[in-house]
Amino acid sequence: PDVAGRPPASFKYAIFDLDGTLLDFEGASHVALAQGLKAALPPESMTWELHGSIIGTPPATWSRGLLEKLGVPAEKLSPEQYLEAYTEVIDGLYSTLQPMRGAVELVERLHALGVHMAIATSSPREHFEKKMAHHQ
Repeated sequence: PDVAGRPPASFKYAIFDLDGTLLDFEGASHVALAQGLKAALPPESMTWELHGSIIGTPPATWSRGLLEKLGVPAEKLSPEQYLEAYTEVIDGLYSTLQPMRGAVELVERLHALGVHMAIATSSPREHFEKKMAHHQ
């Protein structure tokens, strides 16, 4: 039995989402989304509601969708330019990302119990690797 007097969990595998489960990414992402708009709009134009509407969507989709929702014409800021600006900002923030509260302890405990673990994410592999570079 574990310290609480209950037997350990009977599962052998766990799959975690990365952003918002293991890694606190949304704050940094919000900063990058807002700063990426600077060429067209004040950063305050990026609301948390807008941000929430794109979670889990591919960059090419969310960049186009956000600019459309905000009424930004492509000649002022194209989806490609927005992605470039976003990437420039977020690249500088990857090293500041912190684990979600309790995530490290949970993973360590599951590892000690012999649970096999994997990470699932909708992030492109390149972004996943940059996020994880500071959390091996």
